Amino acid sequence: MTATSNHQLSFSKLLHVEGQTGPNKSLVVTYPGTMFRIAEEFYGTSISYTLQRDVLQMMQEWSGNIIVIEGRWWPEQDDDYRDVVEDILAQSNSDGRHGRRYLEFEEPEMYPDWQPMQGHRDDSVFADTGDALHQHLGELIDGTDITITGGWRETNLKTSPIDMIAFKLLTYCPTSSIEIARNAYDQDIAGEEYLARIAW
Repeated sequence: MTATSNHQLSFSKLLHVEGQTGPNKSLVVTYPGTMFRIAEEFYGTSISYTLQRDVLQMMQEWSGNIIVIEGRWWPEQDDDYRDVVEDILAQSNSDGRHGRRYLEFEEPEMYPDWQPMQGHRDDSVFADTGDALHQHLGELIDGTDITITGGWRETNLKTSPIDMIAFKLLTYCPTSSIEIARNAYDQDIAGEEYLARIAW
């Protein structure tokens, strides 16, 4: 699997699962904290705000499952932004969709205030090494069409967080199609290129 000329990865199995029930698509939002200070240092305030707004709007308009994966950058999020995300996830659960939030970090005790949307905290915290989280997600959303957004992407696919998540989900969601959204935070393009991409 290789990146296409416009630096987009797309996994187009487009398989349909017999007897599938519930939402047929899932949005995975990765490391939203990186869209704040880190993106602002890279893109500037105006474009980092556009990134935050665009991803949030995508979540608000999404009609399927919504999965948020947070990490060491969790505290970087603006409190108001985090509150809106929680409201979106709560609404998803009310509607019978999965609205889940996970913490992927080797030392979760550093963030005692972090809490999942459902269930016990220990069941939603995963080490940032290994495949335990992705295997869990496979059990949850395999068979749905998966779109990944958030932060961040790099040319080096071996160290690009979004691409690594995509590759792992490809393994644990064998009956899903997987694509990376155009609004994903990409450190390999300049700010104006980002704006041009999401306007495409």
